[in-house]
Amino acid sequence: MKNIALKIEKIITIIAQSFELKKVFVAKISDKLWCFNFYWQVANQILDFQYMIYEITLCDSRTESIADVICYEIRELIYCIPIGDSSCKFNAQSPKLRCAINPSGPCEDCDYYEN
Repeated sequence: MKNIALKIEKIITIIAQSFELKKVFVAKISDKLWCFNFYWQVANQILDFQYMIYEITLCDSRTESIADVICYEIRELIYCIPIGDSSCKFNAQSPKLRCAINPSGPCEDCDYYEN
C-alpha cells in the first residue's frame, strides 16, 4: 500500500507541473480500483477530469507513463472547450473560433446574441 501511495503522489506531482491544478481528490473505490478527480481553471471556468485506474496498473506500469496518459487526456479535454458563450446560437462551438459575427468578442455585450 505504501508503494501505491508513493506512486499516486508522484503521478499527481507530474500532472500538477503540467497544469495549474486547483484541487485533486483521490479515492479508493474498491479493493482494486482508484478514482482521481482533477480540478483546474481555464478562462474563469472550473474544469474537472475524472480518471479511473486499477491497482494492478499502478503496480505494473511506470509512474511517468500513467501521468503522461492522464496529461494527454486532460489536454484533449481542454482543447475541445469552445471559446465564448456556448449557449449562443452563433457560437462556433470551437476552441479556436468564437463565432463568425463577433469573432474577437466579448460575448457579454454582443448585439447578435441569441439563445
